[in-house]
Amino acid sequence: MKTIKDYLLRIRFESIKSDLKILLWRIYSISIIIFLFIITIENIFYLSSSLRTKFWISALVLFIIMIILLIVASIQIKNNRFKKYKLKYIAKKTGKFGFSKQDTLINGLQIESSKENLYSKDLSNTFINQTIDSLSKLDLSFLYPIKKIYLWKKITLISLIITLLTLIGTWKHSVSSIYRLTHAN
Repeated sequence: MKTIKDYLLRIRFESIKSDLKILLWRIYSISIIIFLFIITIENIFYLSSSLRTKFWISALVLFIIMIILLIVASIQIKNNRFKKYKLKYIAKKTGKFGFSKQDTLINGLQIESSKENLYSKDLSNTFINQTIDSLSKLDLSFLYPIKKIYLWKKITLISLIITLLTLIGTWKHSVSSIYRLTHAN
């Protein structure tokens, strides 16, 4: 039988997944725009080989920094350091939408995790079981920003279309710019 904490951990995992999707779509859109910008700059100015090499080194360093930040963030989330991903915050947010009393889920979590039983054991177990039953029947899709994901997918599609149209419109120069960028020396 699942506990309230198990349900909250699952909700947290889904929330993290949703936020990660949004972050990755944003990164993808921004990288497409930066790619178009760099190609345009290379088309116009014919950058030196040292500048092109520095660009690739800085892109690699930025990528490594992002990976390190994601690892640190995941460790922080696992240790309950981010307010948005703390179990109490998730219980409060879920309780606001899914229960008649907002603090029902928080109370259930506190009773479930308390080591010493100040209350009647039967009464505590009944309350926890009722809370788990209500939680298992709850539709949790309202907690995940699906509309934001679709918005960023649309922004990415528009960025791709603009990039492709620009590349097709300036094909001769763009091909040589891409070649020069990929062969920095």
